[in-house]
Amino acid sequence: MVTVLGALASAALLMVAVPGSAQAATGTLTINGVDHVDPKGCFNLTPPDSSSNGEETPDDMIVKNNTDKTVVVWDSWDCSADGNNQDSTIAPGAEASVHADDSVSVE
Repeated sequence: MVTVLGALASAALLMVAVPGSAQAATGTLTINGVDHVDPKGCFNLTPPDSSSNGEETPDDMIVKNNTDKTVVVWDSWDCSADGNNQDSTIAPGAEASVHADDSVSVE
């Protein structure tokens, strides 16, 4: 009985002491019509060079956050935290027009 209680207490202590690992968001992040299911990490919003097919490169991109996490918008192309590059956030269920040279991250 003491061994079982000791094992249960140890397991409970580990659950409290070990910080949770970052997990992907649940849901879909849509960037200009392209879905990213259960996204995690940084997404560069620089569109592919479309000048070769005569299409104009957009200035802004539509980001729809249909996940359970807040999306951070960065005014850099690589989600860098150097200086004060966090531009804004997009709440779960919301969408925003984001400059095409920016990036977004989901943590």
